[in-house]
Parts: sequence; structure tokens; C-alpha cells
Amino acid sequence: MYEEMKQSVQFALEQLEGRRHRLLLLVSEDQRKLYQVLNDVASKHQIPILNMNLSLSEELINVPVDRRPRKVGEIVEKILRHQKKDLVIISHIELLFDHSLHLNPIKLFEELSKTKTLIVGWNGKYENNVLSYADPGHSDYRSYYDCDAIIFSIK
Repeated sequence: MYEEMKQSVQFALEQLEGRRHRLLLLVSEDQRKLYQVLNDVASKHQIPILNMNLSLSEELINVPVDRRPRKVGEIVEKILRHQKKDLVIISHIELLFDHSLHLNPIKLFEELSKTKTLIVGWNGKYENNVLSYADPGHSDYRSYYDCDAIIFSIK
């Protein structure tokens, strides 16, 4: 990982300690760079990366489609509870944006970050204090203007 980014991530983690929401978003449109940074952070802290798509889909497969919107938050919380460390790195979050789940991923991460420190790999942009996921016009497009998180853009 780039030395400057390493220092920035470490500084951000220290800053999160006193916050209500301990949420760090690493944002990039370049998935390769994003996952490289996540892997470097995971190596430094000796923790695995949680593939949210995989873990959540394994749980949702047994839930009837009409009950998924009511159960998804509870399932994600259970997945995080089973993580042994207080610091959790989350990648592959695309499933959380599925419209059928009626979920606000940023609010979910904010809520979950009250009990664990979360580093989330976010495929999107952070420009002019606006966090976005996907491109405008895409069915999964979302934008957020008020996030209680520390956000780093990876160029």
C-alpha cells in the first residue's frame, strides 16, 4: 500500500476511537486499487476480510423472498457478531444495494459501527462531500450527503 495511505488509515483508526460511529469508508471506482488497499490493511492488522456478498447470500438463501427486507439487518448484525476482532474489514457490499432488500447501507453501517470498528470498501465516489454508489442512471445508484464516517477516496 502507498505509505501515505497507510499513515492516513492508521490515523483515521485512531480518530475513530472516540466517536459514536467507528466507521471508515475507503472509496474508489477502481476495484483493483480498492481491494489492494483493503488487503494491505488486513495484513497489517492480521485480520481476514469479510466478503459481505458471500456471507449474506449464504444466510439469505434460506429466507423467503418476502421476508428478506425484514431480516437482512438482523442477518448482517449476526454476521458481524461472529467476527472475533473488534476491527472488521468488509468488502464486496454490492448485495446490500439490491432494491428488493429495502435497505439503506450507510445507515446500516453507521448503526453496526457503534459496537465494532468497521472499515468498508465502497465501490463509488466521494466528491464535494457527496458519497455515491454506482453511476447516475444505474438502477443501484445511491448518493449520501450526511455520513457519520471518516471517508477516504482512493484514486
